[in-house]
Amino acid sequence: MNILKNITKEIISFPCLNCRNEIAEDNGLCNNCFGELPFVHPPLCNTCGAENDGIFDLCEKCLKEDKRLWQQGISLMRLEGVGQQLVHRLKYGNETALARTLGKIAAEKVKTSAIQIDCIVPIPLHWTRRLTRGYNQTALLAQVISEELKIPLKKLIKRTRYTPKQAKLGRKQRLKNLDGAFAVRNLKNCENSKILLIDDVMTTGTTLSVATKTLLNGGAKTVNVLAVLRA
Repeated sequence: MNILKNITKEIISFPCLNCRNEIAEDNGLCNNCFGELPFVHPPLCNTCGAENDGIFDLCEKCLKEDKRLWQQGISLMRLEGVGQQLVHRLKYGNETALARTLGKIAAEKVKTSAIQIDCIVPIPLHWTRRLTRGYNQTALLAQVISEELKIPLKKLIKRTRYTPKQAKLGRKQRLKNLDGAFAVRNLKNCENSKILLIDDVMTTGTTLSVATKTLLNGGAKTVNVLAVLRA
């Protein structure tokens, strides 16, 4: 009888994707690790959704950038701690199961917002980077969000050329680096769409800005953006 109990316990227990301790339900994270996630807290920037302790509606980082073309930005977490570690493991460690946990958290955040969406669109990777990595982590996140919200996933844009990573580039260099880097796959599919554009990390927001401009020029009605991490 004790053997049967032990077998049953093993069958219905799951490892926490962060600390690896066993949890009773397949939620991805145990309560302790979930509590360590660096979620953003109000007051929030009206543009990117990051924490904003300034006197303006926009955070200090958004004030330094050109006016955003998207309607509303949603950020889930600050770029630090457990949240940063999980996204890094999803992005570079081939731990694709993390997309399900992070995507579900993102979907819940979208449910509490007032934005109107009729399709989910991930920021695409260039085919060479996707070939090297084996997957697009943002597309995996977008797929989970799509399933949770029951809103279709559409790959409306593509990368037209390979671009160096943005992290170490200045503002003008970032814009030049991404100039013409995206194109709409099918103008008919894009026309009049209310889009939620997904990315894993927003640093300056240049990638999301250029992708938003591409979608609007392609006929999209509105674009809102969501980033799992905000630097």
